[in-house]
Amino acid sequence: MTITLQAGGRLLARAVGVLLLPALLAVPLPAAADWLRLGATEEGDVHYVDVDTLRVSGPRRVQIMVRIELARPTWGMETRSIRVLVEHDCLLRRQRSLQATYFTGPNLGGNADAGRGQGVWTDVQAGTLGSELQGLVCRYR
Repeated sequence: MTITLQAGGRLLARAVGVLLLPALLAVPLPAAADWLRLGATEEGDVHYVDVDTLRVSGPRRVQIMVRIELARPTWGMETRSIRVLVEHDCLLRRQRSLQATYFTGPNLGGNADAGRGQGVWTDVQAGTLGSELQGLVCRYR
């Protein structure tokens, strides 16, 4: 197949687009997350987990994606929802965030702002949503 450049390369761009379109359509899109409701805080913030993201990250560590729907906007940019990759240390009963993305809309919608780096390890207190989540994910490993 011979392609000639005409009108500033528009013909070439159109030909490449026609050739690549079937390949792009064949690429599967990521499935929507299946969020499982974990519970709500006293403030009304609702926490969900995506069990499909559950992964062993070390001999005693497990990671899972968490979504938080805030009852009220917060954190300066009017954050309404947050997606956080959380790592649990099952032996020492502690957790930390690995990545966080803050959204201006509910259900991870609106404008997004990525968080900064890993969080520090914090102890998981009994009777909290963190404790409930740790019990769930640590049984998996």
